[in-house]
Amino acid sequence: MNKILKRIGMFVISGVIAVSASVMPTMAAHKETDMVTYDGRSFKKLKLRI
Repeated sequence: MNKILKRIGMFVISGVIAVSASVMPTMAAHKETDMVTYDGRSFKKLKLRI
């Protein structure tokens, strides 16, 4: 019984690691920045306001 619990625990831990590793890049991609790129040039958002 103890071996089964260890295997289940390792399976759960490896699943959590796999999911967290796949979610991290998408979280970083949605990070907001204060720059806007248009036509190959970057501008600060504050300077674009009227």
